[in-house]
Amino acid sequence: MGGWEHDETIQEAAIRFKSKTHQDEFNPEGCSGAAMFAMSAEEELESWPEQSTRNRKWLTVTEAADSYRYPWTRALIEGFATWRYESTDTERK
Repeated sequence: MGGWEHDETIQEAAIRFKSKTHQDEFNPEGCSGAAMFAMSAEEELESWPEQSTRNRKWLTVTEAADSYRYPWTRALIEGFATWRYESTDTERK
């Protein structure tokens, strides 16, 4: 319950903790400060504009799903992977 995630600052952790005092009023699982974007990568660059502030890490679908704390985010990733696999499989036929 206490502490902070390895990818957030102490200030972000304090904001997250403060928001948890209201979580029952708004969302029983609390707030998520993350955004997920599905994309297809055609090229991986050695350097990119935000590399001083963002880390890049390649994960399998299972690793990505397991890295999230809430079941709904894991289900979202797994559902997207299933949809993507099925749509790619349909395109091949």
